[in-house]
Amino acid sequence: ILPPVMHETVADAFRLATRVVFTAQATRNFFEELNSGDNFRLLNSWVDFGRIEKFSAEHDPAALRRKHGLDPDAVVIVNIGSICERKGQHIYIRSIDLLEKDLPALCPGKKIQWVMVGAREGLYMESLREDIQLMGLHDVKIFPETGEIYDFYRLADLLVCTSFEESFPRVLLEAMVFGNRIVSTDVNGIPEMVTNTDEAWLVPAGDPFKLAAALKKALADHFAGNQ
Repeated sequence: ILPPVMHETVADAFRLATRVVFTAQATRNFFEELNSGDNFRLLNSWVDFGRIEKFSAEHDPAALRRKHGLDPDAVVIVNIGSICERKGQHIYIRSIDLLEKDLPALCPGKKIQWVMVGAREGLYMESLREDIQLMGLHDVKIFPETGEIYDFYRLADLLVCTSFEESFPRVLLEAMVFGNRIVSTDVNGIPEMVTNTDEAWLVPAGDPFKLAAALKKALADHFAGNQ
């Protein structure tokens, strides 16, 4: 992104800093060639367990769904994150389209609502809305960026992360504390946070077919009542 004349200045910033802190080993590895002064350190991110547990105890998922115009009895699948190309919400939309024909057999008699939280107006957002309309996806709900983000973890049955790049994403940390089932891409530091199939379903970034297959497994697990 930066012009070439700035590259050496950026490299010097890494070399001359007293400490450079990374939240994931994968991110640190990317810059390791600049660690000439042994000033790199790894410090994983954290979340406030007590605050989340208190919120969960005080808020009923069905009430939160009614608050945001969602069906209290539906299965709600949520994608949380600023809506932009790096977060890959277009892959989420394509996977929903791939799953549409399978949902009646997979979830007989159950309504599925697909949610995206973090809308920012712009060309990418416009293209997502056009895709949703062209595909005829009637159960996709889009919400703007909000300070009430805990509402959406609490009301969700399943959390989906479709990012192409992440370091140690807070959205997955918070989803784990809220107890959400997780389907995520396996990029950068994410495999350092969760193990595939035991703690989440991890898929390659940019592959709507594999994402759809993982969502089917997660939904089956949900209906089986597995913890």
